[in-house]
Amino acid sequence: MNPTKIETNAVNKLKVELERCENITTSITTNDKTPSFDGTICLYHTTEIRKDNIKGNVNVQVKGKKVDKRDLKKKEISYPIEIADLRNFRTAGGTIFFVVYMEDMDNYKIYYNALVPLDLEEILNKVRDRQRTKNIKFEEFPQNDSRMVTYLLSNFIDDSRKLLLLPHDAQK
Repeated sequence: MNPTKIETNAVNKLKVELERCENITTSITTNDKTPSFDGTICLYHTTEIRKDNIKGNVNVQVKGKKVDKRDLKKKEISYPIEIADLRNFRTAGGTIFFVVYMEDMDNYKIYYNALVPLDLEEILNKVRDRQRTKNIKFEEFPQNDSRMVTYLLSNFIDDSRKLLLLPHDAQK
């Protein structure tokens, strides 16, 4: 698969999993040129999709990677993220970063890392001069479990709001 197909398929697989949740809407694009972000997930307090029922929005980044069948058995992976993206994620109040491993169109596994501002600050404090990427650990996304997906997103939104509690210097 070429890189454009891999990215498109990765976004589509993620959207299918997210749309299983009746209290979530997605706005995730493919082949976008927006730096650092591929879109957002909107979480509602209930299944009533109305603007007065929004719990919060989550910025997302999605990457796809062609892998062998044996890689789909991994519980955890490591994936390099550009330092500039990590800084942008921190500034934006966090991001859930997804990596979709794909053997082919039908066999895939989604991994994620909920990068909240406090975690991003800790990661960025360990970056060395001139370092361009940082390998970050990702865990299995709870595919086919809308209750867990909602829980994950809700916790992310709550934890992302803790950005306001950081000292001013740490928010730069």
